Order: sequence, then C-alpha cells, then structure tokens
Amino acid sequence: MARIKKQGLDYFPLDTDFMHQRAVRRLMKQHGDRAFTVLLSALSAIYGGEGYYVRADRTFCEDLAADLFDTDDRQVENILRMAVSFGLFDEHLYQEHGILTSAHIQEQYLFCCKRRRKRQLDERFRLVENTQEEEEKENAADAPEAENVAQKAENVTQTPENATQTPENATLIPQSKAQQSIAQQRETPPYGFPRHRGHRDRRRPDAAADGGRGNTR
Repeated sequence: MARIKKQGLDYFPLDTDFMHQRAVRRLMKQHGDRAFTVLLSALSAIYGGEGYYVRADRTFCEDLAADLFDTDDRQVENILRMAVSFGLFDEHLYQEHGILTSAHIQEQYLFCCKRRRKRQLDERFRLVENTQEEEEKENAADAPEAENVAQKAENVTQTPENATQTPENATLIPQSKAQQSIAQQRETPPYGFPRHRGHRDRRRPDAAADGGRGNTR
C-alpha cells in the first residue's frame, strides 16, 4: 500500500522574539496571556494542516477553544480578527477567502519543505514570488516525463525504417536460389553422367582424334 504524502509539516520554526513583536504585545495587553496561546494554536493548525494556510471559520474557532483552558470560541474569533488587523495575518485573504496566512508563513513553509519534489502553493493564496530553487525543482520534475515522451516518439519513427528493410531482404532469397541452380548446371558434365572425384574419360586415346567416333577393331 502506497504511503500517503503529507501536505503539512511535522514541526515549524518560531522566532525567539515572537512575544516581543509589537503586534503580539498589543494583542496580549488587550486579551492577556490567552492571546499568545491562541496564536500558537493557530500557527500549529496552519503548519500542520495545509502547511501555509488554514480556513478560520466558526468550526475552526470551536476546535481551538475546545483544546484551550478557560477560552470559548468567541474569544478565539476576536483574538484572530484583531491579529489580522494588527498585521500578523494577511487581511485581504482573510476578508476575501476567510483564511489565515501571511508572507512570512509561506516563506517558512517553502524553506522547511525544500527537499520535497513538489511544493507548489495555491496561486489564489500566494503572497511570495517563485524562488529560483523552486523553479529548478519544478523543471527537474517535468524533465523525466518529457524525456520519456521523446524516447517513445523516437522509437515510433524507427519502426517504418526497419519495416522497409524486410522486402529487400526477401528479394535476396530467390536470387540466391537462381545462382545455385545455374552453378549446378555448369558443374553437370556432358552425357548425363555425374562427375565424381577420380573420374576419368574412359574413351580410347584415339577417340578424340577421329571426332569421338572411335575405330572398332
């Protein structure tokens, strides 16, 4: 059974000065320490799920609140909305598609899974440009498929050439038989007698002189 490829990450990096960022400090002043817990839970859902975004609907807020102590879904939703307004997540994608993501999150995702063969982002949610390394990997992934197609086309074009050689080879068979028959006729001696090794003309010596009639005595 084939192994299912995982989209998200098993771990994600967190900046050491995350709590000292201005947006995080403002958020914690208004909602207390639970703001840091909600942010950390949201980042875990982003990196562990799709890898670089998550849909922040009512179900998502309820799931986060179920894993937190003394925090309900409304508080989670308010904290996430304020985090979007403070610039921790992209506001346009949140308003347009209802997802949580940012350019920094996408950069971290591409860096962590750079050894994967395919790590494309949804163009609707992309906030970063294609790196040179990413383009080279995509071209390398498509190269074997193009090479196989070229080899198949080359093999197909060689088939008619081989097929045209068959009649030429076939014409050699009757030609060789005709040459053998002519050679056999040339080797057949006169008078219908087969020529064997050690065969001698048994006519008398004077038979050649009198035209082959021979003198009978």
